[in-house]
Amino acid sequence: MKEKMETSLRPSSIPGEFYLGDKPGTLQYKKSTYEIIRAVSLMRDHIENEFVICDHSVDNIARSIPHTRSKEWMRGKWQIILIMKKEIGDVIWLKSAMRNRETGEIALLTSTNSKEQLKKPIKTMKEGWFVGHYRMSAPMSYWRELKNRILYSL
Repeated sequence: MKEKMETSLRPSSIPGEFYLGDKPGTLQYKKSTYEIIRAVSLMRDHIENEFVICDHSVDNIARSIPHTRSKEWMRGKWQIILIMKKEIGDVIWLKSAMRNRETGEIALLTSTNSKEQLKKPIKTMKEGWFVGHYRMSAPMSYWRELKNRILYSL
């Protein structure tokens, strides 16, 4: 039986951030473009936090890509769509979205240079960086920018 598609952003436990309804502790790498566009369209404006758009440099991409046994992330299957960054002291947070070139599905990832900030850290392709093994939450500015980039690329 196919699960019902969740189409709303929900407030995160992180103030000013929202997530696209998935079970806690799940990586989000099969989100449909329709689901993201619809969820963002239903939201009202909210107070923003200090995330800024980052360039898609080799380093920033490597900081966002999980280092997994399957090496799926390394096979050129994923195209970066958006990276946004926030710095809190020495801790850097990246919120990334990647599109699967074969299926069109979107992966949503949070990575940081502070392993201690994550409950279930997964190493990334960049030494000293980790992806959180949980659903990604981000400010509305991130979700709006992602929606625009998806619509522009259709």
